[in-house]
Amino acid sequence: MALKSQFFSICALIAILVCTSTTLVAQGNNTPTDTDTPYDDTRLFYRTQLYGGAYMHTRGWGVNFRKSWRKTGFVNRVFSIEFNNMRHPKEQKSFNPYYDDTKGFVFGKMNSLSILRPSYGLQKVLYSKEAKRGVQVSYFTMIGPSLGLVKPVYLEIAHPSVPNYNRITTERYDSEVHDFDVIFGRAAATKGIEETQIYPGIHGKFALNFEYAPTDDMHRALEVGVNFDSFGREVPIMAFAENSQFFLTFYLNLQFGKKFF
Repeated sequence: MALKSQFFSICALIAILVCTSTTLVAQGNNTPTDTDTPYDDTRLFYRTQLYGGAYMHTRGWGVNFRKSWRKTGFVNRVFSIEFNNMRHPKEQKSFNPYYDDTKGFVFGKMNSLSILRPSYGLQKVLYSKEAKRGVQVSYFTMIGPSLGLVKPVYLEIAHPSVPNYNRITTERYDSEVHDFDVIFGRAAATKGIEETQIYPGIHGKFALNFEYAPTDDMHRALEVGVNFDSFGREVPIMAFAENSQFFLTFYLNLQFGKKFF
């Protein structure tokens, strides 16, 4: 239910953003008033942009960094690298009611999945910014490899049957051994990182970008888009649910950066 709520919230934000941006673009194309500051006839074209940001997607969160180079007046070449986590739709945080001060954990979660995405693509400007208060609207198409980083989940396990009732050990989760009642909570996030396996794959991205920086040399933007990751084999995240090798996510990205000649 939490993932569904997050999905519908992002969809609502996307709808509001698109409607607002359409209005701003229309206003930016109107004849400027005395309070507006239109650009001069001689526009400054910046050759490169460096920017990055954080984003929320329908199955987690991520961060990204991009560099773009001007190809033509309305087209940029773009290199991007991003890192995100990918939750399973059946993940649900739980607490063991039989112990005090327990830590939250996801029962049945065998592995955590993070994805590293280097990608290359093009940015096409649909509506350029006519006034400093306006909005530039563009779209991105990108493709590249996906490196799935699959790390085993470790939990703190209680042992009430031994003489010391409070004895707790850190163990890799095993669905055939660790029942809900013996799980005290999650272990440190770094535990098991040396056992991480790489699942190679590919991804594609399509996005709409709304750039609203108040000055020409700055980059401030909101971006909405969709990512599709495909791995060569099923990624085992949950023990008691269906897993997949395909991941389709929608995202909302807030970006900041700088432009250079």
